[in-house]
Amino acid sequence: MTNKVIAPRDLMPADSLGEIFSSIKLRYDYCGLHLIHSEIHQNILKCLAFDKLSNQPLYLEIDTLALNSWNPLIFSRNLDEEDFNLVSCSKSWNLDYHSLFEDVDFRAENLSDNQRLKFHLFGEKTKEKSQESYSKAVSSVDQVIFSYPNHQFQRVVSTYNTYRYDQLTTTTIKFLSNLDK
Repeated sequence: MTNKVIAPRDLMPADSLGEIFSSIKLRYDYCGLHLIHSEIHQNILKCLAFDKLSNQPLYLEIDTLALNSWNPLIFSRNLDEEDFNLVSCSKSWNLDYHSLFEDVDFRAENLSDNQRLKFHLFGEKTKEKSQESYSKAVSSVDQVIFSYPNHQFQRVVSTYNTYRYDQLTTTTIKFLSNLDK
């Protein structure tokens, strides 16, 4: 079994962030993070990503010069939807990730008024669907699809309801060309 290591400059939405690390420990720690955007400023890789299992958005900064060392410097911040004002976002904003990284201090403690950042992170709910009798172990699957205007991918949040009344929520980032019409 071989593991490919993607250069930071080649990262695309829907890539797993774990693929850029040569360290097994770091690859394991970050393999569940799927990117919605990444870019490099002054040798620092900056990422917006979603955790596949917790549907948790994160902001990460990684020193690319020490990327493959055993313990590179990584700044990480969890961003909850509750961190943002829940007033609906204006669709008139130009969704430009590059300007977002310049305008927003992701380390700031109070992000509650930054609607543009929320729109970038969470996207716009475009579709909901349910499927009953999904499998022998899963009674139903409820899916919510979020689109990101001007970008060719969607975020699909699936909640699996088991016959034992347990729930599991997963997030998948998908290219539009890969989605079933």
